[in-house]
Amino acid sequence: MRSVRRTDAIIEGAPIAVMSAVFVTPLVIFWLRVWGPLRPFDVAEVPAPSLLALIVGVALCIAAARPPASYFAVRAFERDGRVYRALGVRHFRKVVPNGDWMNRARRRHDRGYRLIGSHADAADWLPKTEASEKGHLVLLLAGIASAAYAAYVGWTMWVITLTVGNLVTNLYPVLLQRYTRARLMRVMQWNARTH
Repeated sequence: MRSVRRTDAIIEGAPIAVMSAVFVTPLVIFWLRVWGPLRPFDVAEVPAPSLLALIVGVALCIAAARPPASYFAVRAFERDGRVYRALGVRHFRKVVPNGDWMNRARRRHDRGYRLIGSHADAADWLPKTEASEKGHLVLLLAGIASAAYAAYVGWTMWVITLTVGNLVTNLYPVLLQRYTRARLMRVMQWNARTH
């Protein structure tokens, strides 16, 4: 039992560690370099973002944390999942928390383990997709604003670093939540038709 809990902790902690290494830490270091504490001596000071830019950026992030309910509706082009599969979201799903590889690892310890084993589980999981998507939307917008500012001050390597990290740790998770929601809705509709 102890090894199962340890395995679960590793499984759940690994993606968070990757997200920290790939996006959060570079984002923090970037802003600490902009504002000075971590700016190398040979890097010229850059103009601070204007108060208006900061207010707009924060307002967008706050809005992303509270999108209208209609935002989460599954659109017609999303229903069959083709768009998301073409974008590689199904492959991305392998490496995320509660993804294919992690669920496979859990099933090695518990053969009966199923993340979603029933219609009720699918219904319970829908709000979790929305909550996760909101968090990643906020970070996605913060990353876009930061990369845009890096472009504005001419820090090309930071533009690349922040953009790649943002794509991997925020854009793809947003797409994955939408893909998952479409799949769950199909399962629930299929179950409703067959019962």
